[in-house]
Amino acid sequence: MADVELQETKRPIAPAKTGTPHLWQLDVLRAAAILIVFGYHLLGTSYGTFDLYGTNPGGHWNVIPTIHDRTLWFFYPFSLGQSGVVLFFVLSGFCIHHSILQGRRKAMLQGQDSPAFHYGAFMWRRAWRILPAYFVALVGFFVLQRVLEYQPGERLLKGIGDFAWHVLMIHNLRPATFQSINPSFWSLGVEWQFYLIYPIFLLLRHGTGIKITILITAIISIAIQVFVSFRNLQTHPEIETWNAFPLITWFNWCLGALIAEYWDRGQRFFRLPTIAVVGLWTLLLVFAGFDQDNDFVAGITGMAWPVMFAITLEMYLHVRRPAMRWERAVIPIGLCSYSLYLLHQPLLGPLLKGMHRWLHLPAIHWVDLTFTAALMLGVLVAISWVSYRWIETPGTRLGHRFARPVRGGTLVPSPPVLRGRRLG
Repeated sequence: MADVELQETKRPIAPAKTGTPHLWQLDVLRAAAILIVFGYHLLGTSYGTFDLYGTNPGGHWNVIPTIHDRTLWFFYPFSLGQSGVVLFFVLSGFCIHHSILQGRRKAMLQGQDSPAFHYGAFMWRRAWRILPAYFVALVGFFVLQRVLEYQPGERLLKGIGDFAWHVLMIHNLRPATFQSINPSFWSLGVEWQFYLIYPIFLLLRHGTGIKITILITAIISIAIQVFVSFRNLQTHPEIETWNAFPLITWFNWCLGALIAEYWDRGQRFFRLPTIAVVGLWTLLLVFAGFDQDNDFVAGITGMAWPVMFAITLEMYLHVRRPAMRWERAVIPIGLCSYSLYLLHQPLLGPLLKGMHRWLHLPAIHWVDLTFTAALMLGVLVAISWVSYRWIETPGTRLGHRFARPVRGGTLVPSPPVLRGRRLG
């Protein structure tokens, strides 16, 4: 696509800034997201199966089951762990779009024309950000899986096709590979596909405005969910694959981008008082605690999670105070949350068995989910921190270092938010 002539204004819309301070709130929310996911997976590991949850026909959310073990009711928030991935998607949309907007703003403040979006350079930086740690984890778990599952006379390279789907980042589109090798890897495929279609978001934003763009993504999400509900899916892998389809969850990611646009202008999209937000969260958590046998009801709940996370993100970003002690304590978990997400799930089972055997901790569910969970989390965070420091951080630096020589790719016009237009 040829470059597009843009009528840029030299005066920024938001207050002039030469740099953007680190948003510690994002690290706290990343920590919250990974702890939600960790608790969910640990709950399933402790009970031995996720089947103890009643899953609605649409497969949107696992909810409180009717079982005899009443201790599970105390750990009810753990059963909502899939919402942690939704929060990650919302945060990703914010961070990616915020970074692009800040790059354009920096150019304007230096008296330059706002640059067009360079797709090749963008994908190059994203690849260096997420692929090094992902490939290390992918190779490690694949080799470990083959060693543990190898049978005499079996092909040594059995499963190499599965591995190839993961390398190409399309494993989430196929039920047979959706949760193979490492069940947590499915969201990495979805995330990568969000990057691939980011120019579509920019073009929609350029042509229709941010509000209409979000409405379009919501309509797409609902339409595909309705389509899925009529397919009468029978197997759990099929249900999981369809309900995590990128065009369904794209709405979650774009909500984060919406918050980024308003944050860049120093404004808020959701103008709700704190008491109203607390009330909405209470209603959602209570509503999600009951078995939803109706796809329509489940779909409403599924759309409510990203909206509530977007509201919370925006409200938290506008907190005008230094981080409190407990927030500073969880920031390191947020910093290594990506590596922790990649590594934790396959290691939970062996770690839990090790804690029972070597430390003689009782194999009781409430112990697993409290004291033993804290010990395992400490071990996993330590491992993930090494990955963050020695794989993630160098990869990010190399991506920025080598981004400039990248050529080719689509050039997309700047979003109208930087062209002096009123938000839609």
